[in-house]
Amino acid sequence: MFGWTFFFAVLIMLTVPVWAPPTSHTVQRSVRTAVLATTESYSLESPHPYDNNYDRNWTITKSGAVRIRVHFYRIDVESTYDHVYVYDYAGTQLNDFVGSYTDTWSLWSDGPSIRVRLKTDGSVTNWGFGIDQIEYETSNSTTTTSVSGNVLFSGNTVSGNLETEESDVWYIDVDSGCARMEVVLRGPSGADFDLYGRLGSAPTLGTNDWSSTNVGNDDFILPTPPSGRWYIMVYAYSGSGTYQLTVYLSYGTVTGGGMVTALDFGGRILSLIAVVVALVVLSKIT
Repeated sequence: MFGWTFFFAVLIMLTVPVWAPPTSHTVQRSVRTAVLATTESYSLESPHPYDNNYDRNWTITKSGAVRIRVHFYRIDVESTYDHVYVYDYAGTQLNDFVGSYTDTWSLWSDGPSIRVRLKTDGSVTNWGFGIDQIEYETSNSTTTTSVSGNVLFSGNTVSGNLETEESDVWYIDVDSGCARMEVVLRGPSGADFDLYGRLGSAPTLGTNDWSSTNVGNDDFILPTPPSGRWYIMVYAYSGSGTYQLTVYLSYGTVTGGGMVTALDFGGRILSLIAVVVALVVLSKIT
């Protein structure tokens, strides 16, 4: 009986994955020492009145800005059918104005530029829009320091502490065949921490492959992520405190992250010794 039990114990030790502890690494922390907000006059007018079937874009760029928005002193377009759109630098729609407005700010566009578009249908025209101000933010200096931390492994939770406008950048290596990458961020109560991801290099607010900017906690799922080194930035949009970050990689039949499916003889030998000792003790008792 003992011989068969021992045989199956050895078989289990050679096939069941063994936990491999994460190795120590360095985390890059970017500290924005000051953010300068500037509001200045800027004149941009649509035709007054505009034409039917009108479609035109205007791009406003402020070199060095980390985000920008525009102020409409007046918008007056046909309700439902004519639109004043506002887009960020990447082409994502921020606003869709229809009808009449006065003294209205657009939403913020991350990056140095923002785009305004007037699109109308084939009947009924109106006054259009007028912009009289822009507001933008710049960072007058950024200090990058290295802090001790852990490289990300699947299922391994790491933590950090950030003040407003600070960020931590972590990375995780994704092998080919990954079916899903799930990134879970738990921030401090009352704060707004966001996630940004990029393949191959550290993301920024303006340059990234994906982002999750929910108020409160963030959970982001990326199906079939390309293989390579993924950098994940935790950014403190507002508030301060300690966060927890966990990345889960799903490979189907392949175990990712901190699990090792190859023969890890050191770990398996120790596990095997423990099983043998337990079996010997049990045989004495019985």
